Amino acid sequence: LYKLIKDEKVKTDEEAMQAMYGNTPLLKEYKKAKAELIDKLEILLVEINPEKLLKTLQSKAVFYSLRSFFVSYIIRLSEKLEMQSGSWFEKTMELSKPFDISATTMLSSLALADIASYRNQPEKWIEYKQNFFNDLEYFTAEKKVFFLMQEMKLIMFSSESAIYLSANRLKKYYQDSQKAAVKFPTYNILSASIRLGFAYGQASRNPNLVIELADEFDKLLKRFPEYKENRNLLTGPVYRMESYMLLREYEKGKHEVKSSIRYFTP
Repeated sequence: LYKLIKDEKVKTDEEAMQAMYGNTPLLKEYKKAKAELIDKLEILLVEINPEKLLKTLQSKAVFYSLRSFFVSYIIRLSEKLEMQSGSWFEKTMELSKPFDISATTMLSSLALADIASYRNQPEKWIEYKQNFFNDLEYFTAEKKVFFLMQEMKLIMFSSESAIYLSANRLKKYYQDSQKAAVKFPTYNILSASIRLGFAYGQASRNPNLVIELADEFDKLLKRFPEYKENRNLLTGPVYRMESYMLLREYEKGKHEVKSSIRYFTP
């Protein structure tokens, strides 16, 4: 089944079943083979070398964090090693913190609080409990901003007239994200807020605002150098270039293209 899929000889379950069993529709056997294949692929994915497969520091950090949490949870499920999983969850938290991966830090704090209660460690229990609620608050704020981002994308992918009619709504989304960024000044929320501002600036036909925000994005990358990857380094120049063209400041637009061309290199 894997070879059929890899060689692109089948695209649907029906085609795969016919290729494997001929005209005899062995549905039960096919479902079993497919389930076993998915299981083996999942194991292979856990064993991959992220340094080769993944390109950005953030994507590698997410992989290591999720893998660590997965291993921690498996150990937690073991009756013999259940109480020994604490150090693994602490490792998960260490891997997650630099890139604010709140999902794994939150769940790790929850597990560590449970372990502390079984070990009669009230001070640690209070610490992990507070960590959990802090992470939960951040997680909720971050995802609210991300949902605003998703809705912004739906708006920006619609018709030009719909985009302009949505200017006030995008302004509110931008303002809401700014409030979240004041309370949680992490890269994830700050960058999402700026991108919402880009959308508002475009919808309200305010290229000067977009240029101002593009400069802010460049400053953000200086503040968080671990996020300096090509797609992020291109953000400021691309938005400035487009805005200068709208303002008919063509020389400045050309300058942005020349200064950013190196970031298009794969």
